[in-house]
Amino acid sequence: MTGFGSAETLSRWLDAHALAVSFLIPWLPVVSFGAIRLCQRWLGRQTEAADDASRFAIPRNPFETLRLGHPGSPCLAWLMIGAIVGSASAPFVQPTVPASSAWNERVGHALVAAGLGLVPATIILLYRTLVAWVPVTAHFVGFASGDARAWWNRELHLLWKRPGLVLGGVVATLLAVVGCLQRPSGLSLLGRVVNGVVTTPSVAIVGIALVLLTRLTLLVVRLGRLELTHLDGPRGAVSVGGVVLRIWFGATLLYALYTSTALFYGRGHPARDPALLLLGLPAGLILLAGFVGCQWTLHRGMVEHKRRRLLELDQKIGELETRLDGGTEPDLLERCETMYTRRDRISQLPEWPYSGGQLLVAFGSTLFSMAPTVLDLLSKS
Repeated sequence: MTGFGSAETLSRWLDAHALAVSFLIPWLPVVSFGAIRLCQRWLGRQTEAADDASRFAIPRNPFETLRLGHPGSPCLAWLMIGAIVGSASAPFVQPTVPASSAWNERVGHALVAAGLGLVPATIILLYRTLVAWVPVTAHFVGFASGDARAWWNRELHLLWKRPGLVLGGVVATLLAVVGCLQRPSGLSLLGRVVNGVVTTPSVAIVGIALVLLTRLTLLVVRLGRLELTHLDGPRGAVSVGGVVLRIWFGATLLYALYTSTALFYGRGHPARDPALLLLGLPAGLILLAGFVGCQWTLHRGMVEHKRRRLLELDQKIGELETRLDGGTEPDLLERCETMYTRRDRISQLPEWPYSGGQLLVAFGSTLFSMAPTVLDLLSKS
């Protein structure tokens, strides 16, 4: 067979062009981001979230301090960093073992380098999504202080509190160092050093992202403990599910990116990657439990809100029915029918902040993101 007619031929072609492919991989996010921006501009769509941060006194995302001169530049700047680092370091990731591992080692390195820019860019985009949604909460939450801005200002300052973020980055860095030292590799000494220099900050940012995701989980839990005033509609409690789904979907894609490196690094070696076990499995547990767990208090609040409104209506209906038995007011029957209609409508209000479809997408994306981990562990068991 000719061309790419067989897996063996494709494997030989990939190994022969491993350097070129690993040079191009980190640039794919940059090209994709630029194409999306051009399409949005061509379609005349608003590409930036409303600047509610200033109106709500919401703290800025520290990752957005890196700019290239316009509001959309922080994402592009981080993606460029990942692309430049990945391309510049690719020639030094030179395997010393037979050529069959060249593709695996270089692609694994390219994915980690791309993550160096993808993680901050994703954090920026998801935080903007959260900020744009923050004003909606004033329509369905009865804030104890009466001021949604004060509550969100306090909560988001806790989200970006530095000691915990630094600790998460340090722990992830230590795990990355352990992984680089213990992971079987066919790279030269220089290649391992360069790979370690790129991997360490990339994984450190992942540690920061995991701390942010955990804190966001707790934030949603605290939000659900407040009194709810409105459940359905785009400005109701059900809007929480859509926002959380977008954040979880972005997190699972990043998780899949990093765990997929285990399918390339040390290919053919029976040993497991310790960094994958120490960092990958906790992240998977957070993703699996987080989506439903963080919205459990919202579910309880929605059930309580619905129960309270039904009790109030039942009391009013009972009073009207008592007066209706006396037959002294001609419009009582019409008022009772109105109350019955309202009761039917309230009894149909949702009790979960997410739909069945959203739950399916959340669990499907989480299981998909864990597939590389499972495949790697099974192949080395």
